[in-house]
Amino acid sequence: MKRIGFAISLAFAVAAHGAAAGDGAAIHVLGFSADGRYFAFEQYGEQDGSGSFYSTVTAVEVAGDRLIKGMPVTAIMDPDDPKLGKEPRDKQLADIRAKAAADAAAMLRQLEISEPGVMVAWSRDARARAMLDSEQVKTVSKATVMTVMLPPERFGIDARLVLREFDIALPRCKDLVSGEHPNGFGLTLERKGRSTIHLRRDQTIPLSRGCPEHYGIAEVHALPLPDGSTALAVVIQYFYMAFEGPDRRFLVVTGRVR
Repeated sequence: MKRIGFAISLAFAVAAHGAAAGDGAAIHVLGFSADGRYFAFEQYGEQDGSGSFYSTVTAVEVAGDRLIKGMPVTAIMDPDDPKLGKEPRDKQLADIRAKAAADAAAMLRQLEISEPGVMVAWSRDARARAMLDSEQVKTVSKATVMTVMLPPERFGIDARLVLREFDIALPRCKDLVSGEHPNGFGLTLERKGRSTIHLRRDQTIPLSRGCPEHYGIAEVHALPLPDGSTALAVVIQYFYMAFEGPDRRFLVVTGRVR
């Protein structure tokens, strides 16, 4: 198995990232298992409010579009550790990412995450690989992409992913969103002359997602498989109001398509 290059190629967007005020996470895609059964990614950033760095590693079962048991794995900097105030912030982030990588390594080896796949679509405006401050989060949230075209040779004529938002009423979010209800979303794969594939449609919003107000497609990754099918992983960015401003996080929608 190829060695996972997660430990760590640190091309940080940490420069001039001082006091926290809104938190725009960045994503690092770890890839697929060789058989296309699993997909894994890391997201990392600086927590809104506390200013603590964090890193979260998530692995999902592609065909079932569901979390692997024991995931996600998260490492968070202790803001009360006196040593951390004496170290450069890029080193603090590197240490937290390395800890999350080490904590997740055994499970990622077991899942045989080794294939990067191909990024077949992305939104340049999403800046998914960069940590963002609150003003940048606001800018990115206004430039989200809801539809992306996919390569026809792999996915068919006029193949596109379409994200649609809709309201879901949740009592816990009543006073935490600007509109009446927080947004849920659905994601479909639509192709000319072929049936629509419904990859995801929220029935509720999990507690781990908070109270999101907006979504957008950030990246699309694919792994062609020997039987002619394709393992698909769609990285979705979502936005919610937090302690000191708007925050951004990521989730992934997966499926095996023909």
